[in-house]
Formats: sequence, C-alpha cells, structure tokens
Amino acid sequence: MKLAIFGPIYGKINELYHKLDKDVEWAIGAGDFGIWPDPSRIDRGTRKHNGPGDFANLYLQGFSAPIQTLIVPGIHEDHKWLKHRWDARNLEILGNVHILTNGYHTSIGDLTTNIHVVGIGKTFSPISYNDRYKKKAYKHYAKNDIKRAAAAQKADILIMYDGSQHLDQINLVSKLQPELFICTRKNHHSSIKLIEQEVVIEPGKVIYINLPNKNSENKESYNRGIVNFSREELNK
Repeated sequence: MKLAIFGPIYGKINELYHKLDKDVEWAIGAGDFGIWPDPSRIDRGTRKHNGPGDFANLYLQGFSAPIQTLIVPGIHEDHKWLKHRWDARNLEILGNVHILTNGYHTSIGDLTTNIHVVGIGKTFSPISYNDRYKKKAYKHYAKNDIKRAAAAQKADILIMYDGSQHLDQINLVSKLQPELFICTRKNHHSSIKLIEQEVVIEPGKVIYINLPNKNSENKESYNRGIVNFSREELNK
C-alpha cells in the first residue's frame, strides 16, 4: 500500500489532489489543511497565506476527494466549526476527507496492510495546556489529549502538528514507539530527534511511503518499508 503524508497546504486542496501520485491509497495531512467553510472567519495567519483557499467552494459543491484522506487539525483552521462537527460525531468534513480528533487513534489500509495512526493536532501552549474549555484553547491541544493518545497500545505512525518538545510529549513518543513520527513545526529548543525516524515536514511537501504486506512472514521487511520514504514538493 502506498501512503502520502503531506504538510500544510493552506487551502490549496485542488492542487494537492492534482499533484499527488495517482496510485496513492491513503493520504495523511499533518495540519493546516485550510478548513474554512465560511471565508469571512479566516484568521490573520490565513490571510498571509493567500486567503481561505478552496475549502468553502468544495464543501458547497459536495466535493469528494479522489484519495481517502485523514488529517489532524493545524492552527489555521475554523476550530469552532470543527468542534460542532465533533459534537455531532460527523468527522467527514469533505467526501473521503476525515478529521482525526486530538488524542484519538484509527487504523487505515485493508486486510493485508493495516496501519495504526495516532494524531495530535493544534499547537502547544503552557498557559492553556490544563484547561481545554477556554476560548483561547481552541487552537491548543490539552493535557487530556496527550493522555488519551498514550492509552493507545501502539502506533505505526504518530503525527503531531506541533513538534515543540515538552515532557508529556517526549513521554508519549517514548511509550508509543512509532515506526514514523511526523510533525510540521519545532521551536529552537526542539532540535533533538525523539526517535531516529522523525521527520519535520514543511508546508507544500509530501512524503511517499510504500508499505509491504503486513502479513508477510518477513517482519523485518515491513519495518524497513515503513521508513523508506521519498520526498517531493507539491509546488514544483
């Protein structure tokens, strides 16, 4: 099975699916997909990244992505709208595009290749880390999200929008021991890799991963396969 893991695209959804390899079976977004169903609600950062992007028009058109897609929320999304979707337990935000809520885990693939993904979206703030219900915490993940993620038995892939290292995050990575750890941003205090196969994926870039049959008798080949990736710029 071939996966594509992509960095922030800031609403360039049509371009993403046009540029992705056609044999990709699942795409995983690491944040800042550009979820703005109402363009009048965009934040200051989104204005800097060429406006609200394609989401609102595609949502109204009933668009379905040509590739099954799983995304964690970044900071530049409509988090109030996403909370309403979560409350309604309706996390398919476009056809074939699903939100992986903070701290939750899911499996993607098929009967022969089943990949366990754990996601932590949004960003870290020490002020709001212990209180998820304040208005300012909409863009921040909470301590309960990390605890929920740590309850997973395993993770083939751990995706965090914000790779800024603090003790709970370091403990989470240590517990889950993912085959691949993906994040989109790290601060200057976070230059040390938590695991060998850690990748900071930049905006507009994609990583392709070719996964062998997980039921193969040669387990070692699976371990090598999941970290044998190549990079390609979406905007080249």
